[in-house]
Amino acid sequence: MASDWARIPTPSSNKGIGRCSARNLRIAAPSLKRPPASPSSRPRTPGRAKLESSKVNLSRVNDIYVEIEKQLASLKRRRRRLVATRNCATDAGLLRQVLASKALELDAEAERLGQLPMVSTRTKQKANR
Repeated sequence: MASDWARIPTPSSNKGIGRCSARNLRIAAPSLKRPPASPSSRPRTPGRAKLESSKVNLSRVNDIYVEIEKQLASLKRRRRRLVATRNCATDAGLLRQVLASKALELDAEAERLGQLPMVSTRTKQKANR
């Protein structure tokens, strides 16, 4: 910066006193330069095009990832429900087995006590009505 300001023509350094060219002013005052063009108005170079394409692809990959996360959460919920249902079915099967064995034990006990024919007679009487 200091070197740019050193190039400012002064009356003593010029043959013509007080003359300044536009070129000297641009060099002397870099802040007067035009701001750089926005990325959209710059000419597309292969590197920039590839970067833009990569950004778009990354955005797509991110969208896919979010969607898969949603689907995974749904599948996890369904799995939990399925496991709970299977556990209930297993428990129900075990209860059936326990109740069936208890029923057999009670039938054997009733037969031993001689009360089974009375139950059968009552059942036949109810069926005849």
